[in-house]
Amino acid sequence: PDGNSIVYAGFRGAETQNLHVRRLDDLAPKRLHEAGPARTPCFSPDGKKLVLNNPTTEARTWKRYKGGLAPDLYIYDFAANTAEKITDYPGYDEFPMWFNDTIYFISDRVGGKMNVFAYDTKSKQTRQVTKFDEFDVKFPSLGPDALVFENGGYLYVLDLPSEKLNKLVVEVPSDRIANRTE
Repeated sequence: PDGNSIVYAGFRGAETQNLHVRRLDDLAPKRLHEAGPARTPCFSPDGKKLVLNNPTTEARTWKRYKGGLAPDLYIYDFAANTAEKITDYPGYDEFPMWFNDTIYFISDRVGGKMNVFAYDTKSKQTRQVTKFDEFDVKFPSLGPDALVFENGGYLYVLDLPSEKLNKLVVEVPSDRIANRTE
């Protein structure tokens, strides 16, 4: 967030993908050892911490998998070089996104469908935000004041901090080439 460093995932001499920080004025990247094999990091609003997945399974297609490779969420503290585990569900907790004092993420912990959940960093409580029961929430992304994600082929915007859900109507104009006479 200060514009002086980048965080990226890479192997750099390890068997698993790890997070690294590289200051723009320094050629040597620093591996975030305590973060472990991780991906999908998101900075805290003050830039002093990261929330991340460990391990990451974002490209896997193991629906409702529960086991040793199921990802949990961690908060990595740059100053202390520590990682605090904030979820302990045996299934999926993925795509963490930090907004104010809340970390939003998707999980299949209720009903077997991926939905948006929220972890309050002050109370350390997790609650369900969306309640889709037919299709999974997929590919959430955080903007300045909203989350956007796909569900059942539709795009939704979750306004923050109100958490009001809006379904987007997408119209694609066409020249109707298929309707023209030949």
